[in-house]
Amino acid sequence: MIICEIGLNHLGDCDYADEYLTQILDSPADAVTFQLREKAFYADPAYAQLTLPQAYYKEASRRIRKSDAKFGVALADEEAMDFCEGLAPDFYKVLSQDITNFSLIDGLVRKTDKPLFVSTGMSNLDEIGVFFQHIRPHGERFTLIHTQLTQDLESVHLRAMPLLSREFSLPVAYGHHCDNLKVLYLSLAFSPSDVFFYVKGGRTSAHLDEGHAIALEDLAEVVNSMKILPASMGQEVKVKMDNEIEKGREAMADKADG
Repeated sequence: MIICEIGLNHLGDCDYADEYLTQILDSPADAVTFQLREKAFYADPAYAQLTLPQAYYKEASRRIRKSDAKFGVALADEEAMDFCEGLAPDFYKVLSQDITNFSLIDGLVRKTDKPLFVSTGMSNLDEIGVFFQHIRPHGERFTLIHTQLTQDLESVHLRAMPLLSREFSLPVAYGHHCDNLKVLYLSLAFSPSDVFFYVKGGRTSAHLDEGHAIALEDLAEVVNSMKILPASMGQEVKVKMDNEIEKGREAMADKADG
C-alpha cells in the first residue's frame, strides 16, 4: 500500500482535515491515516490545539469506507483503543516511541484483529529484537516500518530494510522522513511491503511534519510515479534482445521521409 499520513498536519481544524481527506481520496493513494497521540502529548500547550472531535473521526471513517481507500490509525493512546475500534479501521500503526510499550501493543493484539505496523524510527537492532521476541507468537500480524527520525539524507539507510527482513523474518515497510523527496522513489528499489509518507496542505508552512511531507497539490503525480516505477526493476535476468531503440529511430526516420 501507498499510505498518506495526515498525522497532526490538520492542525486541529476540521475544515482543513476535510481538505486533506478530499484530495487524498481523489488521488490514487491506497490508504490514509490519522494520528491519535497520548494524553501527555496534548497536555503540552504547544500541542493542545492539535485535536479533532470524536464526531469528526466518525465522519472521516464513513467517508473513507465509501471510497476505495483503506483507513489506518496511528495510535499512542491506549485508552482510545475501544473508540478507534468503533471506527472500523483497516490497520493500526504504532509510533516508534512505543515499540516497547507492550501494554499498548498487547492491547492492540488482544482487542483487535487488524494488521499492526510498528515504526522502528528510534531503535537499534537490539531494541527491535526485544520487541520481536515479545510479539513473536503473533508475528503474522506485524510489519516493521523502517524510518529514521531525521531529515538528513545520509541517515536514511535504505539498506537497513533487507537487513531487518533477514533478522526478523517480518515484512518491512518504508516510512519517509527525509527532506529530499526523491528518496521516496529510491526506496522502491528495496521492495518495501508498504510506503508511508506525510502530506501537507497549503495553509501554512508550520505543520508538525513539514519538511518531509508531500504537498497535497503534488500528491497525485507522486503516487502515480510510485505505482509505475517498480516496473523498471523487472526480473533478475539478462537475455538477448532486439535493439528496440534503433527500431524506433528507423521508424521515425521513415515517417519523416514519407
